[in-house]
Amino acid sequence: MASGGRWGGYYNEKGKFIYGQVPAHVVQKEQYQLAKHAAAAAQRNDPFMNFEQDDEAAAADALPSDDRGGGPTEACLLDPGLASASSGALASGSSAANGGSSSSSSSTSAPKQADLPPPPSDSEDEEPDAETKERMNDVFASFMSEVNTIGSRRQKANTKKFGSAAELIERILDKARSPFEILGVTPDAAVSEITKTYRNISRIIHPDKCRIERAHDAFQKLLEAYSELKDGKGKERYAEIWEEVKTTLLRQREEINAEKLKKGEDDLLPTEGQEFDEAVIAACEDRLENKVEEEDYASKVRKANEERIKEREEKEREEKRKQANMEKSFKKNMDKRVAGWQSFNANIASKRFKSNAWGMVGVVGAADRHHKREEKTELQREQENRNIAEGGQKRKAAGVDDEFKTKWR
Repeated sequence: MASGGRWGGYYNEKGKFIYGQVPAHVVQKEQYQLAKHAAAAAQRNDPFMNFEQDDEAAAADALPSDDRGGGPTEACLLDPGLASASSGALASGSSAANGGSSSSSSSTSAPKQADLPPPPSDSEDEEPDAETKERMNDVFASFMSEVNTIGSRRQKANTKKFGSAAELIERILDKARSPFEILGVTPDAAVSEITKTYRNISRIIHPDKCRIERAHDAFQKLLEAYSELKDGKGKERYAEIWEEVKTTLLRQREEINAEKLKKGEDDLLPTEGQEFDEAVIAACEDRLENKVEEEDYASKVRKANEERIKEREEKEREEKRKQANMEKSFKKNMDKRVAGWQSFNANIASKRFKSNAWGMVGVVGAADRHHKREEKTELQREQENRNIAEGGQKRKAAGVDDEFKTKWR
């Protein structure tokens, strides 16, 4: 009796094709039918054998043409082993019928129906037995364990190479200054290497796998850096300084390592590999930042000098404008001043002015002749006389002298 476990496919009683492992009872049924068909064919084709068919032979005649030996079963179509077995059984039956003396030996060698095992019952659901289910579950569990082991090994290797998720997120969001520092690749890295590095880092910090709060922001920044380097936009960032900085850093580290070896120290600085490349990238970023700071300082100094020169020029223009206005105003009134000066000189030179001026020398109030004295009007005098007539002249207080009112000049 054959056991189950053969993979392929078969049709159940409802005519539905089922792909997978052929159940044991289906295999047993096929083997039983093949053996029975071979025995029946040998009996029908042997002229020297004359015996009646029993109930099992009658049941075999009642089977469809396919089941009576007209062709292989559905499972045999999917399994060449069963098909070859069926052909061999039928061929042996035919050879027994054609040979005279060999027919008796063929008939005796054919299996009797009484020795055939009873056909197994064919259930409608045709589910595998408990042993098959257990074996299938063991195979599936082994497969999933191997898959998980591979994923766990890859995750550990990525973590060892790039750091933990928290370290990567901190480096990407807080420390990285360029796409090269985010991915940790050099400017001469190929696109395939950039893509591989991006995928390995993504497996660590992807928001679906990493539950850290800032994982989404870090992954977005990682994606932007990958897109920039993949398109070749950021490769010119270090084009002018990469080799120079790399050579300088390598020489410095070799000198430091030589000093450490003299002192017997073992913690030497790496001069190649991923860590050295990251150090070169950091040095390039420092060089670019210093260059930017120097350019900003030079730009600020230049702008300050330009503003100072502009203010000085504006001040000079304002002074020139004021000077021009003063000269214009001076020239405009110069004729009047000249005429007044000429008139003054003429008056001084006249005989009348000289005689009158010398004649008043020593006289008090002589200067008043050049000024108009303030005198009372006729109306004021009449009012004063009227007041005196009505109330008498007002007396002055004793010791009051108001003569200065007439001689104040």
